[in-house]
Amino acid sequence: MRASYYYSFAALVLFAMGMVFELPIWILALVRLRVLTADKLRRNRRIGFVLVVVLAILLPTVDPVSLLFETLPLLVLFEASIWLAVLMERRWERADEGLWAEQP
Repeated sequence: MRASYYYSFAALVLFAMGMVFELPIWILALVRLRVLTADKLRRNRRIGFVLVVVLAILLPTVDPVSLLFETLPLLVLFEASIWLAVLMERRWERADEGLWAEQP
């Protein structure tokens, strides 16, 4: 019975971390849909960090070291997604301006 518990726990951890590591894709999608802006993400960075830590706590973990190994990459991904949102928002704005300039 113990091996089946371990395998189900390992599968759950892999699935949860796989879903959570798509955080930058979700943030970019919200920025593209104009639900969020890069400026709003920058201003509310502390709230985002708290939410990311809470999300890491909700992930299946056994000990504080595992929690640390889950939290640090998520914080880096969140920060990277803020900067990626800044870059992509500028690119999308330039593309939209160029699209409007080409029309007669």
